[in-house]
Order: sequence, then C-alpha cells, then structure tokens
Amino acid sequence: MGYSVLAHLKRKRLRAPGLLIALVLAALIASTVLASPAQAVSYSSEEIAFVQMLNDYRASNGLGALLVSDAASLACDRHNADMGKYGFFSHTTSGSDWFAVGALPWDRMAACGYDYNTAMGENIAAGYASASAVFAGWKSSSGHNANMLSPKYNVVGVSLVQVSGSRYGSYWTTDFGGYVDPSSHGLGSEPTTTAAPTTTTTRPPTTTAYVPPTTTTTTTTVYVPPTTTTTTSTTRRVTTTTVRVTTTTARPPTTTTVRPTTTTTMRPTTTKVKPAATFSDVGGNTLYAQQIWYLADRGVISGFSNGTFGPNHKVTRQQFTKMIVLALGYEVPPIKACGFKDVAALPGSADPLYPISYIAACAKAGITVGTTANTFSPYDQITRAQLITMVVRAAGLSDPPAGYRPPFDYFSPAHYQWARKAAYAGLLDGLAGLGPGFDFWAAASRGEVCLLLANLMRR
Repeated sequence: MGYSVLAHLKRKRLRAPGLLIALVLAALIASTVLASPAQAVSYSSEEIAFVQMLNDYRASNGLGALLVSDAASLACDRHNADMGKYGFFSHTTSGSDWFAVGALPWDRMAACGYDYNTAMGENIAAGYASASAVFAGWKSSSGHNANMLSPKYNVVGVSLVQVSGSRYGSYWTTDFGGYVDPSSHGLGSEPTTTAAPTTTTTRPPTTTAYVPPTTTTTTTTVYVPPTTTTTTSTTRRVTTTTVRVTTTTARPPTTTTVRPTTTTTMRPTTTKVKPAATFSDVGGNTLYAQQIWYLADRGVISGFSNGTFGPNHKVTRQQFTKMIVLALGYEVPPIKACGFKDVAALPGSADPLYPISYIAACAKAGITVGTTANTFSPYDQITRAQLITMVVRAAGLSDPPAGYRPPFDYFSPAHYQWARKAAYAGLLDGLAGLGPGFDFWAAASRGEVCLLLANLMRR
C-alpha cells in the first residue's frame, strides 16, 4: 500500500498546521516586481474534476466559487515538475528549471505572472493519482482544509504532474490567491484535455525573472493520515498551504502529522517506488512512515533484530542524543568521561561511542544542558517538550515575531518559547494532535522523534 503526505503552510510565521493540526492563515503580500500574465492553458480531466469538487465543497459551506488562474496554475505546474525531477517534496524550491533555489510559493507565483498585493496560500501532495483521492486527503487535514475553505481567496491554480521514475510518481499543487488576475476564468471556459501531457508541463513558459521576497515569511507542514478513499498502490504525499504576509506572519507544507512533496508532466501510475529501508511494522498507513524511512535510508535510525522499528516505542534521553547527533553529522570522538556525573561508558554496547560520546557531543553543541547542572538522566524517557527544545537548540532558530501565536496553549516557562519557535519555523509540521490541549509532557515516541529530526534535516 502507498502512503500519503499532506502539507500546508500557515500564515508566514502564523503558520497553520500544514501537515500539523493548526490553522492556515492568509496574509497580504507586498509585491515589488511586475510579471506578465501567463497565457491561456489547457487542463487535464483530473485537474478540472478537482476544481469542480473544490467549488462544490465551498458552495456547501456558503462560499463562492474560485476562478482558475492560468498564472497560478503555471507556478503549480513548474513546482510539481521540479519536485519530481529534483527529488524533493516541500513548499521551498530545492532544485528547479525555472526558479531560484529557496523560492517560496509567492515567489513562484510572482515569477509566473501572479504578482499582487493580496492573500496567497498553497497546498501540495504527492502520490495521489486522482482528483478524488487528493481532495479527500486535503479535506481530512485541518490546515489544507482551511485553505480550501478560506473566504480570502478568489482564484486557484491547479496542477497534477506525473514524473516517470520519481519516488511518488504523481504530484499535486494548488496555489490560492485573493486577487482576480487577467488570466483568471471560470471552469469550463478553458480548453480541456483528457489526460495530462507526458513530456512537458501543461503551462507555457514565461519570461518573468524570479525576484526574492521583500518580507519575512514562514512555512509549515502537517501530516494527515491516509483515508480509505485515498489508498492506492502508489506512494502518496501531500503538503500544506503557504501564506505570505507584508510584515511577519506558514507545510503539509509540503508537504500536514505528515508523510511528507519535474520537468515533465505525466499521468499518475500505479507503480510504487519502495524505499530502501523497510520494517515489518511500518507500512503505508503507519503514522510518520515517510520520516522513518527517510532517516533509516540515511543511517540515522535502525530497527530491532526482529525486523521491526517500533514507531510507538518511547525514547530515552540517551537514545535521542545518538539520533540527533547522527542526523546532524556531528563529529563524535571517543571519550571516557563527560561533564554529567550520571553518564558513563557502556562497555557491552555494540557502539563504543554510546552513550557517553553522543551525550558529550550534544552538550558541547549546546543542544542539551542536562536535567541539572551536573546530571543528564540518561535513562529517563524524553518528553515531547524536551525533544522539541533540544531540536530547536540544534537548529539555532531566532525568535518569531512578537505577535505570533502558535496553534497550542502556553504550557511551560522553560519550554513554551522553544516550542513557539519550532512551530513558527515549521519543525512541528506533521505532528499529530498538535493544538490546544496537546500533551507536551507525554513521553515522545520513536515516530515523533523521526518526524522532528526529518523536519530538521530538511531545513
């Protein structure tokens, strides 16, 4: 069975739970570059079906229908093509034939002709071969759903691109905008095709150059478990909306907890690209499966001798130090003693560096300060609050804007500010259950650790 990934972006630094359970907020974007509008384009039957489902859904909730913007759709096409060709799944461009590396949704939209002072957002997904499947996936994610039902949007760009030989096969992106640009039109007024092209993207190229944003932005991603309507033999991934603001404001998103997002457009296939690492208890419907495979493929984590991974097993503090050190590639020289009196070398360990050298490396990097000045509590289970705090220290994040409110309530003078930074930066994208009442004091699971470390590694 395949697995799905949903990601969305909240208000930039007001980020919604892309692959997280948070609200996606739209913000006004101050544009500084003029781009020529995209030419009229054709849409595949699946793309048209999605827009019809989206507008029917909005109508059932008392909202107006969205027009289709060819300029926004061009940005969607190119982002899908890039994700498939360059092997990434994110709201941030990692490789491209059209955009600068690091480009965000509004950057791509502006470069393709949609450059206006208005609200913008983005949902992305991968592995969903049909409109009904991706619609159900986004609808079941609070962040993605918020984008689809936002009254701030009046147009949508839509694209399904299939990339032969890519990990997920098919890629979806929808870009939302509040301004009705000259390329916008009602569904049915544009020429249609019965299938997506197999060699080139559906949108014509433009000559507009990429221009870096002038305001601070942020993205978030959220994981949404697959539903029975989206189960196919293809791997699936979905991301969330991205929103851009004029001052400060976010996957999922690549991207919603999340499973996490070329140059050729191709029809969806039923071929699943199986990751190199496999565990008997991690399948397409397993929470955080994509992140587990991602870390396993990179040698950060491994399973047990019986072939299982134990995604719900709890993690001790000393186990986590090894995982994060491997994730970040820190140098770990062998030592015989460290600054914590309750940490000692374990002669019987298969890894002579475990745990003392890894703990010392974390302390040296400022990732941990111990439970007291001279104790580490290596055998205690690491709490979600401790996990998040240590990951944020490793990431070296700055404070979010003063007005930023995360999707969860204040819970601790020692850990809240770290969690707030993590939410704003998208490190919590895809964390299941995040929101008011989230239990930060519960012991973190192996799956949750993989989610945060994967988000950290992809920054």
